[in-house]
Amino acid sequence: MVTSDEKMASKVEIGIPSPQKRLEAMGMLSKMGYWTILRLRPYIIGVTDESIDSLLEAALDAGINAISMEFYALDARASEDAKKRYDWLGRIVGTKNLMEYYSKLSPSERGGYRRLNRLVKEIHVKKVYKFCIENGLEFGCSDPDFKELTTTGSCCAMPDKYPKNPLLENWTKQQMTYHLKEARRKYHSTGEIAQFKFNEVYKDEPYLDHPGIAGDHIIGCGLCAADSSGMTYRKILRGYWDNLRSYANPRNYFHGKVIPCGIDEHQDLIYAYNPMPYEKRWVEEGINLGGK
Repeated sequence: MVTSDEKMASKVEIGIPSPQKRLEAMGMLSKMGYWTILRLRPYIIGVTDESIDSLLEAALDAGINAISMEFYALDARASEDAKKRYDWLGRIVGTKNLMEYYSKLSPSERGGYRRLNRLVKEIHVKKVYKFCIENGLEFGCSDPDFKELTTTGSCCAMPDKYPKNPLLENWTKQQMTYHLKEARRKYHSTGEIAQFKFNEVYKDEPYLDHPGIAGDHIIGCGLCAADSSGMTYRKILRGYWDNLRSYANPRNYFHGKVIPCGIDEHQDLIYAYNPMPYEKRWVEEGINLGGK
């Protein structure tokens, strides 16, 4: 959901059930015992923030267990038809040229995918994170910025532990969202700076080393048949991990939240957690960053 405003929803979510109908369905499922998540994805600045307080309260009344958020982003390589939709959305949020706005405020390290920078997003993430902490909800962040604030290690806000249905715990911890969460907790609990090694982040997940199943990945395009058939997700991930020029490299993708600090015994880069100014500001305001 991106808004609780019925009129706004009719403009940006054309042809789908109203916010009220979805909240009613959420409440029904919560009462039946399901794990329910308010997915603020995509969080559209100029749309979502206009009714965010009422949306959060309505979702809480509906019995949600968690909130997951990710900010709206633009692809500079979009087709002409897609760009016309960008223009439509731009008029709704009050920006004459949405692509220009996103281009100017998005880190160049991420290439043609325009994600707004951390400073633009901070006030919005802060509100949702505080709401979750104050109301005992899990917080998940699929956005590369503020991913360290996830409280479960799952960007979708699935639970770490859920005895009522252990199948909900069946998500992999071999990914950076989980490790960033652990690093944030460690730093704000002990002051220790965590380091990330490739073989410790991506451990023994069978699918990572299974030849062939990564053949449909975009990186496989243009490869010869022999290379494509032998491609694995571990090879793809390692290629990103060690290439500081790649848009998917951890330093670039998380926009400096982790920084290279050495090379391990396998000749892979080692990264270190990089505490940022917002963390100091939030802690001084009394926001708990060492919990969960």
